[in-house]
Amino acid sequence: MLERTADFAFEDDPLCSTQPLWVYIGSVTEIADMDQTASPAQSGKLLGPPVRINYDGGVYIGMKKLVLIPIVLAVMVLAGFPLVFASHSTPFNGSFSGSFTMTSQTTATITGTGQLEHLGTTTFVALATVIGPASCQGGFTATEQDTFIAANGDKLFSSSNDIACPTSATTFHFTGSWTITGGTGRFEHSSGTGSVDVTGVETSSTSGTFSSTVTGTITY
Repeated sequence: MLERTADFAFEDDPLCSTQPLWVYIGSVTEIADMDQTASPAQSGKLLGPPVRINYDGGVYIGMKKLVLIPIVLAVMVLAGFPLVFASHSTPFNGSFSGSFTMTSQTTATITGTGQLEHLGTTTFVALATVIGPASCQGGFTATEQDTFIAANGDKLFSSSNDIACPTSATTFHFTGSWTITGGTGRFEHSSGTGSVDVTGVETSSTSGTFSSTVTGTITY
């Protein structure tokens, strides 16, 4: 009589011998009437025909299932990070109108409302800074730091570089390029680029109105 406990994938188990694509994972607690005894150096493969084998309640697992386990785990990991793996670039277009107020000779605050793809009805707030003259007569260049606020409160941040050229004594035509720099909520890891076309009208020496169109792409 031999009693031994060993953990191994039991290749000579009756079920395993008839199901070659199955293995037993568990512990053998008793082996009786063996022609040969197994040694630890034999890596758990028992020699000789066993008459009686007791198990500790291990499980049989098909080899196909063993192969599928890492695949299932990978799918579960991917499902846990949809934003990271599902990001894609889509059109980002819209239009705005509002007003601006000069806060110094070179800075202005801009506010407005409009419609933007992926944001819907949107509030727009920006700070513009004049940085120098433009190549057009009487024009100037400026930078902007923009915040777009969606109806649900999610924010989208961007910066832009603009060129303004006068088209009349009180009207300017602005063109520029913008880059998305991030955001909050669903736009936290967003990016994108595009262009803006603006018409600005001075209504006083320090204020005016504007209307604009935005075209580009966004990834989030």
